[in-house]
Amino acid sequence: MKNLQLSLLFLLFRASPFEAKNYKKNIPTFEVGPGAKIVGNRIEYDDPDCDPGLECKTTKMCAAAGTSPTLSDDKKYFACCAAGQRLLGSPETAFDCCAAGHDLVGSPEHGWHCCPTGFEWDGNLCKQVCKNGKVLVDGKQAQASGLLLWLGDW
Repeated sequence: MKNLQLSLLFLLFRASPFEAKNYKKNIPTFEVGPGAKIVGNRIEYDDPDCDPGLECKTTKMCAAAGTSPTLSDDKKYFACCAAGQRLLGSPETAFDCCAAGHDLVGSPEHGWHCCPTGFEWDGNLCKQVCKNGKVLVDGKQAQASGLLLWLGDW
């Protein structure tokens, strides 16, 4: 009897769930297999981690009001996003649902956030970036340091 219990316990811990990889930075996001189909607030796809010889169809439904499954541009990941939002990001950074005209920006040190295109995330705020790559100060490009001479009308 003890051997049977140990065998069952071993199988329980060794068994892998038939569920795709999921990522939780910023928003829950799931890896999907090719041919994912979205109908309303449901998505159906083949689990990319399915063992050969098995059919592993997965169906998920977005429960939050106003959201529906949204695929990443490469169609490898999905999350539940509001209408008009795009799923941006990667497993190496984070995933988030961003509005039109926004990008997912940041760094490992400061985290990742949706900011208007051309802005950077400093961990607290989205800050606009100058053409030269420097952050704007009070909405203006920072002046070069040094002595400024006023020549005026001579």
